[in-house]
Amino acid sequence: MKPSRRACAAALCLLVLAGCKRAPAPAQGTGQEPDYRALIERARQRKEASSRYADVERALREFQVQLGRFPTNLNEITRTGFLDALPPPPEGMAYAYDPMSGAIRFVRVSEDGQPLEPKR
Repeated sequence: MKPSRRACAAALCLLVLAGCKRAPAPAQGTGQEPDYRALIERARQRKEASSRYADVERALREFQVQLGRFPTNLNEITRTGFLDALPPPPEGMAYAYDPMSGAIRFVRVSEDGQPLEPKR
């Protein structure tokens, strides 16, 4: 038996509404209001880190295209003029660079600057 259009429309509405659940708003005056300044600051930091990453990644690509190889380390892209200076990574992070593939990423570091093992 073929379902009617009305039944299909009703089922679609239910699916859409079920997917649009909103998190309950915290009660006013309970001290659980979101810290909007902290949220904005974290968003700004993520954007800045993304921009830093993009600059380094662009310099790595240019280096590889022009010299036909990846740099042996990240300092080589500054010594050869592909990047003025290596931008500092976000706080608590460090660059992890693989000279074989040219892959770069941020890794968390301990207070003494040692990379932390990723959780698996």
